[in-house]
Amino acid sequence: MSDQRLPLARKPEGGASDSGNDLAMIEMRNRLRFVVETAYANHLHSPQSRSRGFAVYVCLCVGVTDRDIESAVSDGARSWRAVREATGCAGQCGKCACTGKQVMREAISREFEMEPDLAYAV
Repeated sequence: MSDQRLPLARKPEGGASDSGNDLAMIEMRNRLRFVVETAYANHLHSPQSRSRGFAVYVCLCVGVTDRDIESAVSDGARSWRAVREATGCAGQCGKCACTGKQVMREAISREFEMEPDLAYAV
């Protein structure tokens, strides 16, 4: 994962914030969350993208992909807190938390799936 971080959107300095700007920021974050969740859902249902190894951004603020979360799980992260600490996902606006948790749960379930060849002792 790259160490480059996207800058945070900040409220204007000088005391009072413009409520119109706050509402616009909330609307933008909601749209961003929708785009990320839709892209990830399409990615899951596309065998071409999974087989070619394409990664989907889960957290655009920090630049975390589904592969980064899967890597954190394979390195031993078993809770959302551990994944957040390892990747930085959901550390800024938090709109990616639901999708990030979904990716984490799927990665953990794949880690614990039993291989059919090892199910029974011979």
